[in-house]
Amino acid sequence: MAAQPESTLRKLLEHMIMLAGAAEKQVIATFAASDPDALVRATACQYLARVVEPSDRPLYDVLLERAAHDSEEDVRCAASQHLRADAPASVRTRTLERFLEGSLEEQRALTGRLAVWSQTPTAFLAALTGASPEVIVHALGFCGSKPWIPKAAMQRSRRTSQCCRPRHARRQSVGRWNVLVRLLARDDAAPHTPSPPLQPAAPR
Repeated sequence: MAAQPESTLRKLLEHMIMLAGAAEKQVIATFAASDPDALVRATACQYLARVVEPSDRPLYDVLLERAAHDSEEDVRCAASQHLRADAPASVRTRTLERFLEGSLEEQRALTGRLAVWSQTPTAFLAALTGASPEVIVHALGFCGSKPWIPKAAMQRSRRTSQCCRPRHARRQSVGRWNVLVRLLARDDAAPHTPSPPLQPAAPR
């Protein structure tokens, strides 16, 4: 990260908050795209993602470009994990296309957006096809808060996976995930087309 005097950086961040409050989106986008300090770019991406409107396609292009090509992981995470629930379909598609291309931290950051954008278990589970066990562990935390994930399925998946020894926590979470996928696929009452169980990537 480029170094800036602490007082200058603090003033820039305070200025960013005021710009966001005034919905000065174009100015925030300039900071997000070209400020030499990664913390400033990340903060600008965070605020821009929250105030941008679905019709502001050029501003979404700034966020997508930062998410895909910024040299700093923190900026790439900030540009994707704060995208709004009403982001245009094309933005969601491009974001999901590069989900598995990102670092582990980027995938974890984007999992929350997947949960917000998904309207059915099938959409959420399909988006995580091929994800690493570490991401699956993170995704399980979002499953319990989604209204379309039956509590009974969550409880049964937890009980089924508890046969693993405590030291195999990652294996336990992957086992729980697979049980959850099978339960949801067999749930005839669920408002979605059943899909086969997903297989998370094997631990490296």
